[in-house]
Amino acid sequence: MNLQNMQYLLEISDSGSLSAAAKRLSVTQPYLSKVLRDTEKEYGITIFTRGKTGIIPTESGRLFLDMSRDLLEHAEQFRQTFREHPDSCRLRIAADCCFPENDALSKTIHAFSDQHDRTFRLFYRELAGHEVIRELDAGHADIGFIVYPESQNEKVQELLALHSLEEQILFHSPLQLFCRNAHPVLKDPNALTQELFDQYSFVLHSAEAASQISAESSILNGIQSLIRQDQLSGITYVNSRASFYSIIEQTDSIGIGIAPLHDREKSPEITALPVPEWLWPESGHNRELVASCIFRNRVRLSPAAQMYLAELSRL
Repeated sequence: MNLQNMQYLLEISDSGSLSAAAKRLSVTQPYLSKVLRDTEKEYGITIFTRGKTGIIPTESGRLFLDMSRDLLEHAEQFRQTFREHPDSCRLRIAADCCFPENDALSKTIHAFSDQHDRTFRLFYRELAGHEVIRELDAGHADIGFIVYPESQNEKVQELLALHSLEEQILFHSPLQLFCRNAHPVLKDPNALTQELFDQYSFVLHSAEAASQISAESSILNGIQSLIRQDQLSGITYVNSRASFYSIIEQTDSIGIGIAPLHDREKSPEITALPVPEWLWPESGHNRELVASCIFRNRVRLSPAAQMYLAELSRL
């Protein structure tokens, strides 16, 4: 069954006869009869019966025609979407949910809208790091963001090479503690002790709660080594940065994550603190994390993606 045959059958219904439909479609009546017979045979139904005023749809025929009309409308929307909004105006992003927010995306949207008369289409998904790599490898995303410990750089490079992915490092950052600006611990951060630390609940990204690829497991191990989970009042796991920041802003929960230096300095609601030395394990090998952008080798990026990369380089 093809879309053109559906159009033919809808015309038969609208015209009330095969001859009238054939004339309006500029096809022969025998050809139209064959289309009708073949379709009825394919689906095992009778679409039309003959009445006093011409052919009329059966009950099954009405359902078939209604669904055909809906399908043709969706097909037209599909054609219009890709005729009016080609890849140059589309940006698909897969981001590690540990990756901090930045204003490069909003700047790209404004800049692209100012320079083009076509609608900018953005698809943004937050995933675990290994899923970001998988989305890029499958061609389901144009750009990806990952976060990993600097000590795991060699393993990450091997993984990226295996999937023919290129990396653009955006910034390095140690793990930070995040809390709301009016949090009690900010009265005297230097007086923060393990006992006081354990009195508060924590909010963590869900990717940090389960082992993923080796690099992500290292982030998990680093975070788990900082907190005594059996001593805390609670841990909330979230799977989006919006929820992560919202809980920190509205409660006394403490978060652990990373952020570019300029974001840590300008946040109006949240304060970032360096992790106290007494919290770090003796090895301290996961202190420094790398946040980077990845994309496929030898695949030309769309103008929207290139513009976004240019904004990201200013982080």
